[in-house]
Amino acid sequence: MFACVCIAARQKSAWNDERLFAEILKRIRLALDPIFADVQPVLLMDALPVHLTSRVLNVLGKSGLWPLLVPSRTTDALQPLDTHVFSCYKHSLREACDVARTASAAGDISILQFIGCLRSAIEAHIVE
Repeated sequence: MFACVCIAARQKSAWNDERLFAEILKRIRLALDPIFADVQPVLLMDALPVHLTSRVLNVLGKSGLWPLLVPSRTTDALQPLDTHVFSCYKHSLREACDVARTASAAGDISILQFIGCLRSAIEAHIVE
């Protein structure tokens, strides 16, 4: 039996960078630890430069996760979740965060407000 754990990460700038992605990979590896003896996890990634830094590749090498790179300009053919689910989710999340920022006197949002934005975007596009 598997448990589902959701971890939200938030930074001042950029949705994802080398440091954050390396941390995400470490957490993925920990989550997969119970099944590592029986299966070889393969991580499907696009060719985003953040995915290909030496720091990220070192984490992948140490973790035992095998990266499988989707060539540029093939996302629509090879990653339908990216084009039909995640793109809508990300758009919805950006809109919710923009609305929350506009409503905030400081022009920024708290982590609690961000989690609310995540929840509304997930409910709208991921969970039905």
